[in-house]
Amino acid sequence: MKRTIWKYDLEVTDEQTIQIPKGASVLTVDTQDGLPKLWLAVCPEEKKQLVRVAIIGTGKPLWCDGWIYAGSFKMRQDILVFHVFVEPVEL
Repeated sequence: MKRTIWKYDLEVTDEQTIQIPKGASVLTVDTQDGLPKLWLAVCPEEKKQLVRVAIIGTGKPLWCDGWIYAGSFKMRQDILVFHVFVEPVEL
């Protein structure tokens, strides 16, 4: 199956759930128009699954040890730095 790059909007919150195709792989995290986004390589035809996403600010406890690090992004003129982790799932 051909893979496609999909972009997901993220909320700046401790934890959220997104629906992605099975077998998706994390590419990067960044901001676009000042809002955080997550880019994944996906096979669109695959069955969908829910995964949890954690956003943790610098200096905050890392409660999602063992999750997949997706990347970091900055907000408010680079004053705030957040780090994004995705729950590992069965592929």
